[in-house]
Amino acid sequence: MNIAVLARRNLTRNKRRTAITICGAAFAATIMIAYGALMDGMIGKMVNSLTQLEIGQIQIHAPDYRDEPDLYKVIDHPQQILTALKSQGVIGTERLHGFALGSTEDTSVGVQIRGVDPAGEQAVTTLPASLAQGKWLDPHQPAEVVVGRTLAKNLGLALGQELVLFGQAADGSLASDLVTVRGILKGVSSAIDRGAVIMTLAKFREFFLVAAGAHEIALVASSDATSLSDAVAIVKNAAPDQEVLSWKELRPMFADMMEMSTASMAFMIVLIYIALGLLIINSTFMGIFERMRELGVLRAIGMTPWQIVQLILWEAFWQMAVAGVLAFVLAVPAVFYLTHYGIDLRSFMDNLAVAGMSLEPIWYGEATTLSFVMPLAFLLLVVMLASIY
Repeated sequence: MNIAVLARRNLTRNKRRTAITICGAAFAATIMIAYGALMDGMIGKMVNSLTQLEIGQIQIHAPDYRDEPDLYKVIDHPQQILTALKSQGVIGTERLHGFALGSTEDTSVGVQIRGVDPAGEQAVTTLPASLAQGKWLDPHQPAEVVVGRTLAKNLGLALGQELVLFGQAADGSLASDLVTVRGILKGVSSAIDRGAVIMTLAKFREFFLVAAGAHEIALVASSDATSLSDAVAIVKNAAPDQEVLSWKELRPMFADMMEMSTASMAFMIVLIYIALGLLIINSTFMGIFERMRELGVLRAIGMTPWQIVQLILWEAFWQMAVAGVLAFVLAVPAVFYLTHYGIDLRSFMDNLAVAGMSLEPIWYGEATTLSFVMPLAFLLLVVMLASIY
């Protein structure tokens, strides 16, 4: 007796119940596949925004600089470190940080001045391409700067307008200069949006009288094959006397939030599939009670209890096999739409901010093997467990 064939035929005896069970399971799996794709897309977008727009994958600082930022706490000979790392597959750029007062005719606010290498920043981050207006820094135009969008709005700055900067130089003297707005950034992060004034390294050194060194070196692995832990080990070996931290250590709250997002996704899968399991249990019980006499006859003609259990399990398996195929067919166009067009939130907000990171207000999904396999595998597991019960 072929139990698998017999189980498949039994499903056609009550077509309505079979169809309802299959459609319910397929709908649940489709929702979970789409939800998983959206969560993967959000997490991927947040990680990319953090590492590609602002901090890089790894950063080097002088000891205690992050706890007490100071113009004097610099990394000595940063170019030597960068040259050594480049030969090992890690590229980077040096940065300088300082604070000043930015003024226009009408108002004044505190600003964070960042000195960067225009070409080096382009190699490590996508910040130079994240301009709402204007152009990125030009080494030949040191008096031109790029500012954060909220700062530009608060000071009423537009392209070509002048900004007066006042600060304290490294030697204790008054630092002041007049710069011109060359570019205005899109949303990057709350800190950069509100207060960033980005200039060339040469201009920063001239303004603050910092002759040599760097406050920060931002780094990324030049190959995707290099894991974050391997890259950190390479950097620590090249800069043993400096503080070396990965982006997860630099933004621990952000890393914890990512883990919570993954946990919430697992919780949603469990919650929805518990409801699905109750549906399967109900359907299976109804099928068994309707066939009590038939099952008795099967026992009388020699079918063992284990074979009856196999029959019920095969019935559940065939239903979920059809539901899985149906869910896959429905999920593919849904995920395609989410990955290419996303969910447009611009009618509700101008900018989406998560953990201090500014994101484009279009929620895109990301198609991964795991986002398809995990919901379908859980579907089969839950249904088989419910049928065994």
